[in-house]
Amino acid sequence: MSVATITTAPDLPHGYAWLAANAVEHNIFFEPQMMEPALRHLASEGVELCLATDPQDGIPRAAIPVYRPHGRYGPMPTPLPLAVWHHPYSMLATPLVSPEDPSAALEALLAKAGRRHDGPPVLLMQNILADGTVWPMLQQVIEASGRRFHILETRQRAGLKRDVEETKAATLRQLLGKKSAQSIKASRRKLGEHGALSHTIAMAPDEMPEAISIFLALEAGGWKGRNGTALRSLGHDGFALETAMNLAENSRARVDFTLLQTPGAEAKPIAGTLSLKAGNTETPIWMPWKTAYDETFIKAAPGALALADLTEQLLADAQSANQPLLLDSLAAPNSVIARRLWRDHWTLIDVLIDLQPGGSGAFGPILMAEKARKSAFVAGKAARAAIKRAAKRAQTALTSQRC
Repeated sequence: MSVATITTAPDLPHGYAWLAANAVEHNIFFEPQMMEPALRHLASEGVELCLATDPQDGIPRAAIPVYRPHGRYGPMPTPLPLAVWHHPYSMLATPLVSPEDPSAALEALLAKAGRRHDGPPVLLMQNILADGTVWPMLQQVIEASGRRFHILETRQRAGLKRDVEETKAATLRQLLGKKSAQSIKASRRKLGEHGALSHTIAMAPDEMPEAISIFLALEAGGWKGRNGTALRSLGHDGFALETAMNLAENSRARVDFTLLQTPGAEAKPIAGTLSLKAGNTETPIWMPWKTAYDETFIKAAPGALALADLTEQLLADAQSANQPLLLDSLAAPNSVIARRLWRDHWTLIDVLIDLQPGGSGAFGPILMAEKARKSAFVAGKAARAAIKRAAKRAQTALTSQRC
């Protein structure tokens, strides 16, 4: 099996679409429908696609986008690893691997990455699905070749994992749990005091441009817009629209809106969810990719209600199609809303791989730098939390004195 590296370009190489469609473990973030818009709109200089190709037909058998993360360790004079590239809207970095001799494909991919001349032969892979198909294979290939690896972090992301029989018997209340179901019921009641609630779904390609435009405006009108992190604020709205349109061609994107109609006015969206469908035809995995809500109604938790409505719709669809109910929240591990709504989880890992069999001199320093970086992040997070608690206590004390 030969290997090749190509420089980033909007047009992916011949056979890449076949690899993405037939990979032993699907990764929607590396599929052409999202990869091409990401390379066009989000990739910085230095991002490349590392491929292992079959010498007979030239079809890729394994692929990952890679780059050198300059500035990752700040002023520390540490060699930089090669890292799997993922943009801010990519939450999974599992490589695409062909079902035809996947172990050989993974070995070829690691060998090619290890022969690069732009830095040390050390690979950083973040957000790998630990309970998927590829990681056990990759671990076996690493160990069989005499390479070293170190799992930097293991974390759990909220979601739903219900097989066909469990899905048949499930209800929304059962999925959410008693406490969350009561909270969602209270949200409906509070919002119902303002008017009539309804729910709409946009999935058809001709519906998507208007739905995305409404969603982007809703997101930009909230805290993300004020912080400058909304898609429209960052100039990433073109990427979102192109991705959604690409996936909508095969019914793999949807925009759900919770609408509120107040007396004497037209119904307007107060919350929305842009979701993507990963997995395959038999076992689709829906991912709430982006959410937004109108902060006018924040006390009634419209965002949580929108996610509960999405869950109810996906449950009904799965029961109708006699399929399992699989949902990956894509949320941070500490997301309170995600953990309250979805009580199953997906396990993700970050792993550092020494690509040189027998060991390279850069692996130890990079591993130490990664550990130091993690410790600094945890310490900074704790300090910010302490400052926030102190400010809250001070505000409470000041309010008491005024009273």
